[in-house]
Amino acid sequence: MLRLVKVRAFCIFAIIILKFITMETQNRIDEEFQLMNKKRKRYFRIALVCAILALAMPIILTQKELCIIPLGEPKDIGSIIGGIATPFLTLIAIWLTFEAFWVQYESNQNQIKISQEQKKY
Repeated sequence: MLRLVKVRAFCIFAIIILKFITMETQNRIDEEFQLMNKKRKRYFRIALVCAILALAMPIILTQKELCIIPLGEPKDIGSIIGGIATPFLTLIAIWLTFEAFWVQYESNQNQIKISQEQKKY
């Protein structure tokens, strides 16, 4: 009878320890996920500002009072947008593609850590 009580006590103790370890691991994962979300939001805001500036730049540059270099008449706004905004938008697209691959890489590394921690138990 005493042996059964000891076994039950050990099992309860083991369950409590495993829950504590699992909670600690989950808290660490949640903190890393929140950090990644903050970075992603910050990068998205920067990309959004750059895209707005890239689209607004031709309109700003065609105003005769603001621009030193003659870029043409305001009626040529389509060609001006194509010539000025395209390099900016291309750079933003390249940067966002890199960010997408980087987020996938971080996610894969996180998944590897989780897998390795699960193998321990």
